[in-house]
Amino acid sequence: TSSAAAFTIFELAQYPDLLARAQNEVEEVLKRHNGQPNYDCLQEMTFLDLCLQETNRKYPFPFLSRECTQDYNLPGTKHVIEKGTPIVIPLLGIHRDAEHFPNPMTYDPDRFSPANANYSDHAYM
Repeated sequence: TSSAAAFTIFELAQYPDLLARAQNEVEEVLKRHNGQPNYDCLQEMTFLDLCLQETNRKYPFPFLSRECTQDYNLPGTKHVIEKGTPIVIPLLGIHRDAEHFPNPMTYDPDRFSPANANYSDHAYM
């Protein structure tokens, strides 16, 4: 949580227009709720949510570790991943792959906007 917050603040500091959008959204939502932050407030902060999604894409935990639960034949090959084999999923590489996320090093929260989705949804973990 602290890393996600720190990286979000770092990225927003690099993009004053995005920072202004986030600040305006927070101020407007809090004003509607008498300055009292609560669960409902957070649900209304849609741009801030997009910022957190983009931060988690650009700065993910580097990898996921899993274990194969059954023998798996790799399609189109003779290779088999045997049950019990440790599997490493390289999130950093996937999340920064231009094939899945155009301009991957650019901080673009709007890529996650439903109206402007600009990524491969199967690649975001």
